[in-house]
Amino acid sequence: MKRSGASAGIASAVAWALVALTVTGCVAGGGGGSDDGGAQADGAVTPDSGGLRLDAAIPDASQDAAVDAMIEADACVPSGDETCNGLDDDCDGTTDEGFAGLGDGCAVGEGVCAAQGTTVCSADGAQVTCDALPGPPADAEACNGLDDDCDGDTDEGFSVGVFCQLNEGECNSRGVEVCTADGLGTECDAAPITIEAERCDGFDNDCDGLADEGIDLGGICDAGVGLCRRGGFVECDEAGNVYCTATPGQPRAEACNGFDDDCDGIADEDFGAEACEAGVGACRREGQTLCQEDGSLECNAVAGEPAMELCNGIDDDCDGEADEDFGGQAGGPCQNGEGVCARFGTFACAADGRSVICDADPAGMPAGAEQCNGEDDDCDGTVDEAVEGVGVVCNEIELQLCQAGITA
Repeated sequence: MKRSGASAGIASAVAWALVALTVTGCVAGGGGGSDDGGAQADGAVTPDSGGLRLDAAIPDASQDAAVDAMIEADACVPSGDETCNGLDDDCDGTTDEGFAGLGDGCAVGEGVCAAQGTTVCSADGAQVTCDALPGPPADAEACNGLDDDCDGDTDEGFSVGVFCQLNEGECNSRGVEVCTADGLGTECDAAPITIEAERCDGFDNDCDGLADEGIDLGGICDAGVGLCRRGGFVECDEAGNVYCTATPGQPRAEACNGFDDDCDGIADEDFGAEACEAGVGACRREGQTLCQEDGSLECNAVAGEPAMELCNGIDDDCDGEADEDFGGQAGGPCQNGEGVCARFGTFACAADGRSVICDADPAGMPAGAEQCNGEDDDCDGTVDEAVEGVGVVCNEIELQLCQAGITA
């Protein structure tokens, strides 16, 4: 506790009074009267728990009564080195000196666990400490600009602040990764740019990573037709349009020469080109008459090459006849069987084209024994061969019998 200047003066006076009393024999064991029975002289020093204490609190009528009256009951007596306890332990008039920051604001914990407090004396008085208690950390770090797990790092594990970009080509927009609204991840904060249609300007206008795609920039191109056709290269104009650097030639009057002189896409159209052909059978080819360099007209058809003749209705060997190697049978009549068993059809080419076959139904079954009826009943190719006298001249009666089927 801090003392005033007057108290310090009194303490000094008391000290000198003690010395004087000791000299004059007023201290216990010396001469002179004592109002406390001589057990203890006024002003004597007695041990105490915190240092030395005078008996000024016990007034008497002896000769040191005046001194006792001058001493304050709470006079400061040093108790040792200064400690942090709110007391002036070394009686120098200052409390808790040497403990820097005492009473100042303080903080404990990291991130969201941080708490504010005041610097106070520790329990043992040996130092100062902050009276704040840190808060509890979150279960996991979130991406939100805070140190949720209170480890001194903010948003660790997230790529916050890393360079990023959106789109390609001319739509490219740059930014950095920032936390998403839900705090679970990051997203690029680059501002989007409107995508445009691709133009021929050397840039990636539609932002697909390719410049002038679909445009054969620098490729070979041409302009004009016929004899006016000229070559050039594909280029872009200032407006982004594609064009060919070629300039068509000038047309001239059409001539019969196989060329498109007037550059209208048709050659020799003024010279009556007509349809024509070359070759026969399978070798026949069609074409049209064309002008030659000498101005004459000539058919441009070229006959095909002849092949081995097959039975297929085609003139394979290109001699003007079809299926001539098969006796002309193809398409002719044919039959299977004789007499009443006969079945009729037409000769047709076999599937392999190397022979002919009759397409008639198979021959029927004989009707039975031969009768005298003008029919080949037994299908042996002979009519009424089993009846005697058939064909012999006979009279009217015999004729009737014959007609009735009775042997004449």
